[in-house]
Amino acid sequence: MKRNILVALACICFVTTPAISMAAPYVSASVGASIAGEAKFDGRPHDLKECAVFNGAVGYDLSLIRLELGIDYQSHPYVGRPEWGDLSFLTVSLNGYLDFDTGKGFAPYIMAGTGVTDVNTGDDYVNSTAFSLQAGAGVGIPLAKSITADLGYRFLRPVNLKSIKAESVDWNSHNILAGLRFGF
Repeated sequence: MKRNILVALACICFVTTPAISMAAPYVSASVGASIAGEAKFDGRPHDLKECAVFNGAVGYDLSLIRLELGIDYQSHPYVGRPEWGDLSFLTVSLNGYLDFDTGKGFAPYIMAGTGVTDVNTGDDYVNSTAFSLQAGAGVGIPLAKSITADLGYRFLRPVNLKSIKAESVDWNSHNILAGLRFGF
């Protein structure tokens, strides 16, 4: 059994070493609009306004697959409740992308990620960190040898989010982003 495990690990190392050595690092930045789903505090709905979303990432392009560490920020004002402040989200996530080479000057992609989201309200009713999931799709358009324009959609959802009173908080957002990737 130990021998089989060692052989499997050796094979994985043998196969992945060339892929990592061919990896092209990149950084990316994007900005867009976040359309919040209804926020529910213990089942009670509260409407949120749309807001700007900001994203930055560092990653590795392995040809058709990309892996990145990203950070996103968005802060939604409550509709009709300025005294509550904003519901803000800071997300750090590990994302994987699958690029589809069309050979026609653009590359559609799908993505999925997981991470943690720090959630805060202006009145500290929610001040917690939760596991989060995201998924999306988009298209990359090469502008130069190492610069790619990116237009994409992401769905973000923190899981098992709680208020300071241990009430469940249910929220998600739909984000439309435009940005640039700079390869090295």
